[in-house]
Amino acid sequence: MTTRAPSGRSFEDVLLDELLAVHQDLQRAGAEPEKRLLPRAGGARLRSSRGAGPGFGQPPKRSVRRRPWRAGLVVAGISAVVVGAALVMADLPTSGQKVTIRPAAQGSLAPGASTQVASGVLEPGTIFVANGGVEGYGSTGTGPGSVTIYQPGARGDARPEAVITKGIDGPLGLTFDSSGNLWVANWEGATGQGTVVEYDKAELAKTSPAPTRTIDVGGGGVAFDPAGNLWVANWWQLTAVEFTKASLAQPGQPRPALTVDANCSIAFDSSGNLWEGGQGSTLDEYSETALAKSGGNAGPEVMITSSGLNVPCQPAFDAQGDLWAGNYDSNTVSELTKEQLARSGSVAAHVVISSRFSSPGNVALSPAGDLWVPYAGLDPGPWAVVEFTKSQLTKSGSPAPAVTILGPHTGLNGPWGVAIEP
Repeated sequence: MTTRAPSGRSFEDVLLDELLAVHQDLQRAGAEPEKRLLPRAGGARLRSSRGAGPGFGQPPKRSVRRRPWRAGLVVAGISAVVVGAALVMADLPTSGQKVTIRPAAQGSLAPGASTQVASGVLEPGTIFVANGGVEGYGSTGTGPGSVTIYQPGARGDARPEAVITKGIDGPLGLTFDSSGNLWVANWEGATGQGTVVEYDKAELAKTSPAPTRTIDVGGGGVAFDPAGNLWVANWWQLTAVEFTKASLAQPGQPRPALTVDANCSIAFDSSGNLWEGGQGSTLDEYSETALAKSGGNAGPEVMITSSGLNVPCQPAFDAQGDLWAGNYDSNTVSELTKEQLARSGSVAAHVVISSRFSSPGNVALSPAGDLWVPYAGLDPGPWAVVEFTKSQLTKSGSPAPAVTILGPHTGLNGPWGVAIEP
């Protein structure tokens, strides 16, 4: 939805008109607002030249059924207050979620400019970064670390939209399950042996999300297989541990279903085969079928050695089945094609991307195929998170990142992992 601002209209009026239009859309869909319009600081109510439309500002007559609206956003009702010169926030008190109405471009809204409705930290493409702090393995950060959350389009010295510190202690890996819940692997934890922490999707829309559950298992890498089972690379034991989807649905500490000898990085291809690396220049594949039949005792079916790999961190697979991995000790990111991964042997990396930043960690691919890389910056560079577009990944080289998040206000603190809201 886009509203044009005719000359002479105030920024607040344009933004409020957006909220009113959202409200009218909701009414047509059968939903009603949950609470009356909040007053501004000083007691003055927001006004709009359009007027308040039928029912706006009235208490709800019945409970509201949560309905999806726009790209993945769940809207239960609207209440709004201007919190600054650049945005209006609509709080959804039943779930803690929020809608953010913000300018389409940074800066003041000039006559003729447009606004857009976005879904706060739930917007697809939102960027989540695991900052290892001083507790993260090999990290140069400070404190127990954090997970910083950035709006899509964040770049430069962008301030995070929200920061997760509850349940965080040296986070290294993070990923989303099929329901949009975030899972974070901590290097440390209450036992000193690591934890894996889940944050419900609704919690992620709050400014200080709290964990939904904590599993006491050493965290390095974390991934879901195609069946929805959770796998954790236990760096303290050099194993990969599986927790079934069914066990995760039960309260309390789940029992591991399988344990496999593995190093610090794990990922699954589209066929459900487990790939692990993290040491030297090798990657190993464990067949899903063989693992299930052997109870976790099967050896690797494919063993890849490549001069393009140098302590590969948790990899990611693109839509074509090609594997991308950040090489912690060579400051590069490498691609091995699906064909190269089909059989054991020594292969040259198909694409190698170099950067002025150092110590790349656990990479992630966006739904559009763009590659996101966190740089822990051990030697010599600063902390940074960058994006290379899909078109930049077709050949080896040192392309300038399409997006760089870098600066004192970003909250980056030894970034080790990155995940993109699907």
